[in-house]
Amino acid sequence: MWYYKDTLITGFLVTPLFGIVIPSALCYILVIFPMKKKAYQSLAFFAGDKIYTNRDQNESPAYIQVCDESAVKLLKSTSTTLGIVLFSMIILLIFPPYAFITKNDIQLPIPVILPFTDLESKNGITLNMANQVFIVLIGATGNIGIEIITCILKNNVWASTVVICYSIDEISEFIEHPEGDMKRFIDLKFRNILIQVQDLDRFILGLSQLYYWKFFLQPIMLTFSVSFAIFFYLYGDWTSGLGTAFLTYTQLYILCDIGNEVDLANKMLVLKFQKMPWHLMSKENQLRYAHMLNRLQNGAVLRIGPFAELNFETFSDDKPNLFRFDDAG
Repeated sequence: MWYYKDTLITGFLVTPLFGIVIPSALCYILVIFPMKKKAYQSLAFFAGDKIYTNRDQNESPAYIQVCDESAVKLLKSTSTTLGIVLFSMIILLIFPPYAFITKNDIQLPIPVILPFTDLESKNGITLNMANQVFIVLIGATGNIGIEIITCILKNNVWASTVVICYSIDEISEFIEHPEGDMKRFIDLKFRNILIQVQDLDRFILGLSQLYYWKFFLQPIMLTFSVSFAIFFYLYGDWTSGLGTAFLTYTQLYILCDIGNEVDLANKMLVLKFQKMPWHLMSKENQLRYAHMLNRLQNGAVLRIGPFAELNFETFSDDKPNLFRFDDAG
């Protein structure tokens, strides 16, 4: 495939899409690769295996409510994410007709044409429009599938954190208002909290290892994709570049969202642990408490390779740099 114009700059108009295509292809390979497929399944069903296992035995209405709310949050989070993806796809498809109406210039959403065809003949236009529909449908379907999996993994972090926070509130109540000899019960309860925190850490580390190349490459490539799309819009008269820039920008936002969820989970657990009545606990549990608090304050996070933490703070720091082409003009 090649671009439909013969100028030098328009030959590179397809490059902004690489920020989406290449990391998405890596995710697809991970899903179908046997060893990675097992890791995906283990992470996807983490909440069911580690968090909800005691739901039938735990008759606390508050615990059951936490479990139910996590399912509701998953649906809301998935709906919101998919809504953002579909809206960005619509924006991508709006600009080519706009360029044709305002400039009488044929611009394709995906700036490539089929070999041995052109946009001058009726047959060439028909074939390439059909090819555009096929590419957009395949790309949208794959992207939606990846985002659904990402939402499930993100929800596991939130569900685990809320359940741990509920357990901390429960044991704090028992420590402050003990009924009889509850030392053994409190020890077991606190030990269970420590195991839950360790399980969550393992989940985050497993997610970081599984998505290492996605988290490493995609933020960098998406940043360049947005920058190139804006550059081509400003200096290549490519109106559709605005749609591509919006699409890649929303992809960067969605990617940072899962890292931000992990960051918020760590901060939420630190605040809960700090509010525990640790001074009323046994010396042995106080040592465990100090160790776990220190571990949470330096908890596992998702990173963009060795460069920076993956969250909205990094996203905000990078945002002004995307428009330097405009400043240069």
